Parts: sequence; C-alpha cells; structure tokens
Amino acid sequence: THNLASSGITAIPQTIKENDDTHTVSEKLLYVFSETIKGTFDALDITELEKAIEVLATANRIYFYGIGGSGGIARIAHHLFLKAGIFSTVYDDGYMQAVSAALLQKGDVVMGISHAGSTKDVVEALAIAKSTGASTIAITGNEDSEIIKVADIKLVTCFKEEPIYGDFMEAKIGQLYIIDLLYIGILLRDVPAAKKHIKQTAHAIWDRSYLPKYLGMGPAEKNG
Repeated sequence: THNLASSGITAIPQTIKENDDTHTVSEKLLYVFSETIKGTFDALDITELEKAIEVLATANRIYFYGIGGSGGIARIAHHLFLKAGIFSTVYDDGYMQAVSAALLQKGDVVMGISHAGSTKDVVEALAIAKSTGASTIAITGNEDSEIIKVADIKLVTCFKEEPIYGDFMEAKIGQLYIIDLLYIGILLRDVPAAKKHIKQTAHAIWDRSYLPKYLGMGPAEKNG
C-alpha cells in the first residue's frame, strides 16, 4: 500500500493510504484534528489567553487581520464577537490593514492571525499598530516568528510544517479553538449582557429569514 503523499499528493495527512475507505479516512482525520486541539492546548499559555480576554473585553476598538486562510478565521472571529455585542472590524487586505493600523491609538486592539507568523502584510500592520500605542495580539503556530516580535500578547497553536489539502487545515482548527476560547472568555465576564446581545442578534437573524413564515410563526420580511 502506498501513502498518497509518496505518490505525489502531498496535501493530505501522512497517515491516510490510497486504499483507505471513507470510514477509515474519517477516523484518521478525527485523530489528526483531535491531536491538533490537544497540541494547541498544551502549547497555549493560559496567562497570555487571560490577558487577551481582558484587553479585548475592555478595548475601544478591535481589528482582526489575516490573509488567505487566516483571513477566513479573522472573519469568523469578527462574526462571533459582533453577535455578542462586541463591535469590531475585519480586514483581509494588506493595504487596508496598513491604513487602518496607522489610525489606531492607545485603547485599541489588533489581532493578527498567521500560522507561520511570517505573512508580511499582517506582520507590518501589527508593527504599525504597535507604534501607535494600540495593543497587539498574535495567533500563530510559530513562537519564533516575526509576528511574535510585534505582539504584546502571544497565543500559540500547535505547529505543523507540512500543509494538508494544499492549506494549513490543521492550523485553522487550532486557530478556531483559540478564537472560541477568547469568545467564551469574554461572554463569561458579563453573562447577562452576553445573553441580551445574543438574543437580540438571534431575533434579528430570525426576522430576516423565511423560517417563521414556513413554520407558521408570522410573516417573514421579504427583501428584494
């Protein structure tokens, strides 16, 4: 049996073989992702995590920066925080990251996401933000990377040098784990407010859907 990586397909976990059936692949991938979360838990400095929760919960403005796959994680973070009533902005374009970073001030917070920690645009934007007096947070899998040097708070995921699926899918799992930890940590700081905001945003989403109409719970608003 040949490993798919040895056959020229390098963008999958090394444990998966050519003749593995769907159940076997599912089980092996479960193990890979479980190990990634466990590795991130082991690598994570809880003191740094608590610092991040504190500065995010008390920030004047929050900005999430990421490029490519990490840009997707930045957008997920923005979505979660906004639903909880924490207003933030996300930029996945290097030009806008630099422009917005230059306008920050003390009390603002920037979170830069980069698995390898060497994404030039994100690193430079964090450096600019840091020079303005804003707080900088890095989520990265490389504790010796350039982004660490410009981060006040360092959140390290489990590091994997080899990408899978042509991307660092394992890295995304670790990044999402940290984003959820930050999100939950902020919610637990003020549970009544969190419940209120989540209820308000849930109602807004519900009112914009066709589900109430289909379920016989009143007319749904039609847009266009």
